[in-house]
Parts: sequence; C-alpha cells; structure tokens
Amino acid sequence: MQAMQSGGQLGASHAIGHILGPLFNVAHGETTCVALPGVLLWNSDEGPGQKKRQQLVVDAFVEAGAARPGEAAASCVKRLVQEMELPDSMAAVDVKRSALEECAKRTMRDPLVHTNPRKINDWRDILSILEKCGPFAPEAPQGKL
Repeated sequence: MQAMQSGGQLGASHAIGHILGPLFNVAHGETTCVALPGVLLWNSDEGPGQKKRQQLVVDAFVEAGAARPGEAAASCVKRLVQEMELPDSMAAVDVKRSALEECAKRTMRDPLVHTNPRKINDWRDILSILEKCGPFAPEAPQGKL
C-alpha cells in the first residue's frame, strides 16, 4: 500500500500476486517468481520505452555474469528463479489453466493493474499474461474431483 501512496509502479506482477496468493495459497514472494517472467514478456511488446527498461534488467544480469547480451529480461528472471529452486510456473504452484479466467477477472479489480508500464485494457490482457506463465497443473480427469 505504501508504494501505491508514494506513486510506486508495482504493475501487473504485483496485482496478479494479490490474487494468486489468497486464491491458491501461494506465498506472496513466490507469486512474483511465477508471474514476473510472463509480465515481462507481455510488456516487451510495448515499444522502445519498454525495451529500454527491460534492457536495464538484462544489463544488470550481464554485469553479474548471469546472462549474455541480447537475452530477454523474462528469460534472465526465469533462470534466476529456477537457479534458486523457487516455483517458476503455474504448474509449480498447482494452478490449472481452467482457473486463469477467474484469476484474470479478479486481478482487474486490483488498483496496481493500472500502474503497469504497458496499459492493461481489460481482463483479457491479464489472461494473456497468465497464459505466458505456464505450464499449468493438470486438470482433474472428467468425473473425478
């Protein structure tokens, strides 16, 4: 909340985390591990301004010897998450593809959605982000709970 009050731009990753956490019993820090690479991928289509921002992320990884020039920011972050043995996908936190629409619709109610660098127009944009956070947990077979 304080970041919002002080003008911080936490964006879609944080907004998604506010929903993934309570809805699927995922620790807040782990929600970022799952969502941030997908958000970075989605945001990367925004244009030169976003590409410049993401290049700063890659440059930091390159300087630390953890990436090669030209890698995508999303790939750098995902690899770091994997190296730390943290959950790196919706499957890792037991979220099924069938839950994405509800998660996307709920996320749209979070005020941090509107601080994302790339404008999020409606829940379908969030759904597009969530689909980049796969693979997903298997669905229960028909007729079984």
